[in-house]
Amino acid sequence: VSRVGGLPCPKRFGFEGNCWSSEKPEAWITRHTKHDHAGRKKVVERVVKHVERTLGLENGWAIVGTSSVFLYVARDKIVGVLVAEPIESGHRTVPGTGTTIDSGTGTGTHVLRKSDKTERATLGVRAVWVHAGWRRVGVAGRLLETARHSLTAGYVTSLAECAFTQPTELGTAFAVKTCGAADGTFLLY
Repeated sequence: VSRVGGLPCPKRFGFEGNCWSSEKPEAWITRHTKHDHAGRKKVVERVVKHVERTLGLENGWAIVGTSSVFLYVARDKIVGVLVAEPIESGHRTVPGTGTTIDSGTGTGTHVLRKSDKTERATLGVRAVWVHAGWRRVGVAGRLLETARHSLTAGYVTSLAECAFTQPTELGTAFAVKTCGAADGTFLLY
């Protein structure tokens, strides 16, 4: 299956110094921080603005002081983005919360409740986005895997130490699938 779509970026954007690359160098993940040079920062800021708009986030919300932006580049298009930051704790979701369907209207509401108990978490996912043409092929999973291995130097974050903030319904499904406990709960922060 040929995948199409993505956000435009300069040819071979971030290939040098990438965090991960496919066996054939046609896809790679590159990491960006506030210390990048101006040219790269402009591209990353444009992409993050698109992600914020798409996910319904406030402009400027996704990137905070210590966050890193991981970009999945394929065929010289950005097809996936994960914004992560180092954190110290999170709260487990309460089992049975999530999307509820109103039987009268058939519309759904996505509300997650969190427990009061604090748990260890070392990687916070502020936002994750994958272009519609690249979904269901492991892009988000590869982005999370790369962030787990490279966010904190010398430490690989376990899946159980990953927490999410403001996940959409698709984000919740991803969090449960990749980082969820046996009861379907995962960490929020």
